[in-house]
Amino acid sequence: MKGKKIVAFAVAAAAASAGTEAAAATLDGVWQNRNATLEVQIAPCGRQHCGTVIGARGQALADARQRGAPRLVGTEVLKDYAPADDGVWRGSVFVPELGRHLSSRIRFVDADTVQLSACALGGLICKTKVWHRLAPPHGLTLARGG
Repeated sequence: MKGKKIVAFAVAAAAASAGTEAAAATLDGVWQNRNATLEVQIAPCGRQHCGTVIGARGQALADARQRGAPRLVGTEVLKDYAPADDGVWRGSVFVPELGRHLSSRIRFVDADTVQLSACALGGLICKTKVWHRLAPPHGLTLARGG
């Protein structure tokens, strides 16, 4: 019986540790979408965090152009993200294909992986995508302006 309690405690401690690591992670850095067609640099903007497109290619460019956004690089797509008590970051995301901002949440899966959700109609319709943090390329200095 004592062995089962130790195993249960070890499993609970490992789960809590993984949650704490993700919650303590910062959004600062360069993030890439799952299809590797978009890179966004996230940095503080005042008291919140914002993200600007620093690289785009392929389908991301085609979708943006089709919806009237001919120049995607330099576009602020993440705006006013702030951490909430539950560890989720909330803000708004600009969706070039729709040409509008939607309410959004960013939830850490681990320190270098997030799920970014965009919701419309008061949260009735949501879409979630996975993004991965990239190591900054050699010589790149991440902006930390405010």
